[in-house]
Amino acid sequence: FFRVLYDNNIFNKIKAQLVADHNVFSPVTRSQLIDDYFTLAYNKYVELEEALDLMSYLHKEKELVVWDAVFMQLKTAINMIGDQFDGIKVLLILHFESK
Repeated sequence: FFRVLYDNNIFNKIKAQLVADHNVFSPVTRSQLIDDYFTLAYNKYVELEEALDLMSYLHKEKELVVWDAVFMQLKTAINMIGDQFDGIKVLLILHFESK
């Protein structure tokens, strides 16, 4: 079991494909992409912004396995920042309003 960190070129193509037609990737692959990038962000391999960018297509997502990964990762983020829960709400609002 391992995490995948894509180079910027491939990562940008993946993000663009998710927005254009996320169904090109299987639900499990989409779930794993989100899980990988949040875990990489928590461990300082990438900026949290990159993980959040992967979620920009979620308004079209219907698969439970993907939403499960999203909620588990957001739960982890909330647990990590503890009493600073308002901080993550602000971060998410600012991130998605800018898209």
